[in-house]
Amino acid sequence: MYPENENPVFAPWTPSSGGGPPCLWEFEGHLYSNRWLEPNIAFLRKVLSLESVRSILSLAVAELAGQPDHSVATLALEDFPLCEATVAARCADLPQLLETNQEAGRVFEWPRKTS
Repeated sequence: MYPENENPVFAPWTPSSGGGPPCLWEFEGHLYSNRWLEPNIAFLRKVLSLESVRSILSLAVAELAGQPDHSVATLALEDFPLCEATVAARCADLPQLLETNQEAGRVFEWPRKTS
């Protein structure tokens, strides 16, 4: 939901730490013709939505009460209304990226720019 290098959960790469958010469509170790299996994509399409992300984020804030990461989860929930267009676009784009055969050397990126 955040632009690259602005994610409060996954710090950007520095020489001493960080690394940024995980790349959700990498297939290291997966053998399914370099794409997700259709039942998994169908499940993702069924459960991944703007509302499901908001709900899980709210649950994370509640579960992390009193923990060191509570402030980061709270910030993400507070930012959510500002990021709704990006989240909605990525909920739609992710299953499409995961069902696309990954060819050697091909680099995928989020296809929609929403910010």
